[in-house]
Amino acid sequence: EEQVIQRVLNQTEAIATRLDETSARGAASMRRARAYRATLRRRLRSAVESERSQESRAETTAAEFEAAQAKLRATEAKLERATARAEQTEALNRELEAQSKTSSQAGSIRIDYL
Repeated sequence: EEQVIQRVLNQTEAIATRLDETSARGAASMRRARAYRATLRRRLRSAVESERSQESRAETTAAEFEAAQAKLRATEAKLERATARAEQTEALNRELEAQSKTSSQAGSIRIDYL
């Protein structure tokens, strides 16, 4: 009877030891899982911040591009107006030159006539 009791005690102690070992492994596994989860959260947060930063830079670049296009259109409009004024000035100069020749010829005719 004492042998049976001893054997049951030994088996109980072996089971308790295995449970302690399993519990320790489970606790270590749980710590590793928590650490890995924290690492994944940091990586995700970093990726989200990087994505937001890239979106912000893209929006800034797009706004700068639109502003540059508007400035280019304004410059083209100014160039067109300046070209039109230059053409108008050239036409007026040609007209004045023609009038000057006509006046000069009329004056020389009068001088010849007198």
